[in-house]
Amino acid sequence: AKQELQNGNISRAKELLSKILEQSPNNIKALNNLAVTKILGKNWESATDILQKVLKLDTSNKIALENIKYLGIQQSLQKSILEAENFIESKQYPQAREILEKVLETEDKHIDALNNLAVIEILEKNFIPARSLLEKVLNIDSANETASENLKYLYQNQLLNSSLDHLKAGPSIKIDVSVILATKNRAQLLDEMLTSLKTSAQGVIYEVIVVEGGSSDNTLEVLRKHGINQIYNEFEYFGEGKHSW
Repeated sequence: AKQELQNGNISRAKELLSKILEQSPNNIKALNNLAVTKILGKNWESATDILQKVLKLDTSNKIALENIKYLGIQQSLQKSILEAENFIESKQYPQAREILEKVLETEDKHIDALNNLAVIEILEKNFIPARSLLEKVLNIDSANETASENLKYLYQNQLLNSSLDHLKAGPSIKIDVSVILATKNRAQLLDEMLTSLKTSAQGVIYEVIVVEGGSSDNTLEVLRKHGINQIYNEFEYFGEGKHSW
């Protein structure tokens, strides 16, 4: 059963553990592993009940104590996720973002937090950061349906939405200068450059257009910080090749 759990076959593991517990209801190892299947399925109450049974049998059982502690953290995080989702529904995106980022400070691979943060980025038309978040989810869970569907939506709509943004913005504002830059994994230099640009270009109406090479550092966060929305993925728009570094 433990091997099935390690292989990700939760239903099979649960089946085997149930058979063991039919013959030996107080088998602590089986109970602890059954609790793990409940935790993986986010059945918090059921997992808590099983772990409490273990602690009645063995009050100092380390595995059960650790999992009870883990459950407490997860339930608190889940409460935060629900709060963030309510903010998203009411279009209060800054409040939702703040909550989700705090969740990720506690658990940087929290899938629900990453998916919801990606939704905010999509709704705010920050497509490149959204894609980065969704790809991170799929690296953690390659079968995650929410991330897969949102990534599919993103690929289908990114070019159209970007084009519409240009059509909306173009006629209403006269741009004096267009600054076009290509970048990859140069977040600190990028931050310094954009800060310097803002200082030195006072009185000039300019736009910044970025060709982004799939950075693995916090380049996208820097661009968002400076309000840069015209971000184009190098591979999608220019094909393979070293264009940005």
